[in-house]
Amino acid sequence: MNIIEQLSESFVLVKNATGVEDNPENVIEWYFNGYPWSSMNCPCCGKTMFRKRIFGQKHPIMVGAHVEVLGIDLFKGYKYIIPLCEECNNKKEKLKPFKVKCGFLKLAPHSV
Repeated sequence: MNIIEQLSESFVLVKNATGVEDNPENVIEWYFNGYPWSSMNCPCCGKTMFRKRIFGQKHPIMVGAHVEVLGIDLFKGYKYIIPLCEECNNKKEKLKPFKVKCGFLKLAPHSV
């Protein structure tokens, strides 16, 4: 495994970013950029989440959440987008920090 693959599989501690006003459903579409993932587990709570509601079912919906990486100076000052279930994303600053794979982080466009 090369260094990029190792870094991608490494975990970092993140928290919900504050002061960001975006439509989370548009952000998730930007995150995947046409990639057809329809479901995955929420990296925070572990629930299976889906990109779209299917026939009105009440399952967790995937949104694009803005997060900040904690404890690593290299990441300081930047905001990243990750897929998160709508329930966790709505907790905003009340959501406790959680671990996510570096490979899930995508630098938010307004962060650079």
